[in-house]
Amino acid sequence: DARRSVARVCTALPSASRDVERSLAAARATIEERESNATLLRHQAQILELLEVPSLMDTCIRSQLVDEALELLATVKALCSARKDLPLLQRIRAEVEGSAELLHAKLEETLRDAASLPKALQAVGHLRRMGVLSEGDLRRVFLDGRTARVHSEAAMAARDLPEAYRRALRLLEITRERWFDTVTQYEAIFGST
Repeated sequence: DARRSVARVCTALPSASRDVERSLAAARATIEERESNATLLRHQAQILELLEVPSLMDTCIRSQLVDEALELLATVKALCSARKDLPLLQRIRAEVEGSAELLHAKLEETLRDAASLPKALQAVGHLRRMGVLSEGDLRRVFLDGRTARVHSEAAMAARDLPEAYRRALRLLEITRERWFDTVTQYEAIFGST
């Protein structure tokens, strides 16, 4: 009877051993998952801050807080270059860079619309900080914006003044004033090169 019991135990031992190993593996997986969750919980505030960065960037742009938006962009780029292995950071960087493209477009629009030197200087300074345009491209964007403005005002004058003499005088006045402003601002912003 004892031999049979020992034989049954010996027969059941490999099965029990496999069950224990499966239980140990499941316990290890549960411990790893718990540690991962504990780490996530410890860093919850930082993770939430990171997840809010794209919406914060959008808010800065909408509120015309360009300096703050550029600081956020630089911070995210530095963080992502330090931790290239985290897909979440790369996704956040993509969203922030998408917002930065919108900011870039708004700054170029400011160059087209801005009549005052301070606004133009500020827009050019922000575009320089963004670092997406070379100095030559920046000069071209400035001049293209000013040219578009001259064409727009000239088209409006041509449409609003049916009398040829008055229309010609207005076109000359627009051209003289806008090109004088453009040359003055160009020299102030880029130097007299």
